[in-house]
Formats: sequence, C-alpha cells, structure tokens
Amino acid sequence: MSDKETNGNENQAQEVVEQKTKAEETAASEAIGWEAADKEVSAEGQAVKEAEAKPKTLEPTAIGDERVAILKHDIYREGGENATESISIALSTKNVSDATIGSVLFEAELYDIEGNVLDKVEQKTTDFKEDVIRNVRLNYSKPDSDKVRSYCVKVARIMMAPEPVVTGNDKITILKHSLTIDNTAYHGPVASASIAIRNVSEDTIATLLFEATFYDIEGNILNTVKHSEIELKPNTSRAVNIQCPQQHSSNLKSYNIRIARMTTTDIERVQLRRNEIRTTDTGEEVRGIVKNISNVKTDAALVATFLNYNNENIGTRVVILKDIEPNTTRQFHFLFEPMEGDRVKSYNFCIGEVAE
Repeated sequence: MSDKETNGNENQAQEVVEQKTKAEETAASEAIGWEAADKEVSAEGQAVKEAEAKPKTLEPTAIGDERVAILKHDIYREGGENATESISIALSTKNVSDATIGSVLFEAELYDIEGNVLDKVEQKTTDFKEDVIRNVRLNYSKPDSDKVRSYCVKVARIMMAPEPVVTGNDKITILKHSLTIDNTAYHGPVASASIAIRNVSEDTIATLLFEATFYDIEGNILNTVKHSEIELKPNTSRAVNIQCPQQHSSNLKSYNIRIARMTTTDIERVQLRRNEIRTTDTGEEVRGIVKNISNVKTDAALVATFLNYNNENIGTRVVILKDIEPNTTRQFHFLFEPMEGDRVKSYNFCIGEVAE
C-alpha cells in the first residue's frame, strides 16, 4: 500500500468520526430543547389551572330595551375606611321612544366576587319624556354591601298610558278630541276630554250616551264616567266636554271614550227638559217642562215615582200630555199627596208613548 492510499484512508476515517460527533451533538441539543419545551408547556398548563381555580368577577352590565337606552353605568361606594356601608349604581338613561313613558322600573342583580347573587334592588322613575336623558340611582345599604363586586341592571317593566281614543259609530263621526286642563278652578285643576262630534245621518239623535274611561300616566284606570248629549239634529256638529272627577284630574293623562247607547226620535220623541218639586201644606207640588224633539205631533205619558228615606216606593203619578207639536215644549204641573207618615226624599221620571 502506497503512502497516498494510507493518507486517504485516514482522512475518510476522520470525516466519519467528525460527522458522528456532530450528529450526537445535534441530538443532545434537540433533547435539551424538547425538555425545555415540555417544562414550558407544563408551566403554562399550571398557570391556566391556577387561573381557573381563582374566582372570576362578573363584568358589570346594564341592558336597556327598544324604548329606554342605558348610555353608561358605574358603581359608587360609601362608608368608612374598614367597610362599605352602602353602594349606589348610577345609570345615565335616555327615552329613545316617540312618546312619554309613564314609568320605568330598573332592576339590578348584585354579585359577590365569586359571581354569587347577593340580592336584587329596584328603582322606578316616572313621567319620562321622549328624547330626554335622565340619571337614575339604585341604592343598596344592607350589611353585606362590602361584598358587592359586580351587577347586572335591566329594564324590568315599562308602564305607559294608552293613546287617547274616542270611537264613533255609523251616525256619529268624531271630528277631533283633546285633553284639556283648567287650572283656574278654586279647588285645583279640572281635567276634561274635549270632543267635536257630528251627526252625519238624516236622523235626529234623541240621546247619545258616552262612556269615558280615564287613565293615569302608567295606564291605571282612574275612573269611568257616563255623559249624555240630547237632541243632536241631522248633519250638525257639537262640542262635547266630558269632565274627569276633580279628585283624579291632576293625574289624568289619557282616556278611552265610546258611545254606550244611542236612541233616535223614532223611539224617543219627548224629553224631560226641566223639573222641580216643592213641599206645600197640601203635598208635593211638581212642575216641569217637556219637549217634543221629533218632526211629528205626539202624545206622551209622564210617569213620576216617589221614594221615601228608605228608598221605598211610596207612590206613582201618571200625567198624560196630549198633542205636543213638533219641536215645541209643554209645561206640566201636578200635586202628589203621600200617605200619612210618609215623607218624600226623592223622585224620578219616565216618559213613554201613550198607547192607542
């Protein structure tokens, strides 16, 4: 073997040794890297477990609805250095509807640091005008106030007065209506529903009975009253004023009015227009006036019923009124003598046709 061959074999052997050494170094380095990576992953997993083990405080939330928006909210604490005596959740709200809201009830659910419900508080605001921003506070001052860490506020209830409505029928058209308040009355404001009506028929309306339901700002019924109009000629208009009882007038915000009953002169031709009673030595003297509101001559029977202080019927008188001309009035006068020992407290009239 020549010197050149010997040197070549030695060089090849050296290269193999060097390659083996590099491979071993690379493998060792990769092993160290995997070990470090495993440790890092293990540390991250431990951190996640520790984070999951810690209690999570819920984020404070405040949720409005399509009519009331909650623009912002925050919590305020009051008390000494060592304890919270009370908390206050402050809301900035806005009426985003197109009408006044009678009342909005806000409800807040209070949570401790672990998300447990501690309590609920409510606050109501009233007469919330459209497009107005209003600040509202929900206060909580119980012994566990210092445990409150978060909250969830929502709109629990909205109350509104219904839209004012007046309903006519096939003979009566409602031209317009509105709520009016007279502040000049001595005993306080007087509220009324002012209505313009028109008889669009060819008949004279003898009696038109309205039933009016009055509501406060939250839609609660204040009162229901009845109101009569008489002798409404064909194709004529009239202003009608239906007054709310004065004790409820200051709270009146809306109404619903309908025609409860209507009669024409085909059924009701003669109406009582005025009457009075006067006690005399000989009995009860009764006077009055009736009117024939029809277009034909007619007779009428006037029936008067008398009641005592126990509301018992103590007598009846019938007066026949003959040949009352169309659209004219007729006076009547009679004397009622109660039985001995009876006294008249009240009386009522009923008018009917005379049977042929």
